[in-house]
Amino acid sequence: MILLLLLPVLLVVVVVVVVVVVVVVVVVVVVVVVIIIIPATTTKCRVWVQNARRADLMRLTAQDIFRKDVKLGS
Repeated sequence: MILLLLLPVLLVVVVVVVVVVVVVVVVVVVVVVVIIIIPATTTKCRVWVQNARRADLMRLTAQDIFRKDVKLGS
């Protein structure tokens, strides 16, 4: 008889524990995404942009040098 009375209470406790665990996991995942993944991808993009600019500058200087060589040669 006592077991039948305790069963709903145990069920409620189990449901509450499961909900709390799920909420904690979701919060941890969101924090990890916000703190670690998003800044990492933005810095990666920044590095890509810097590398692209650097490549453009190198290409421009190479073209300028080539033009000067052509002008000097002619």
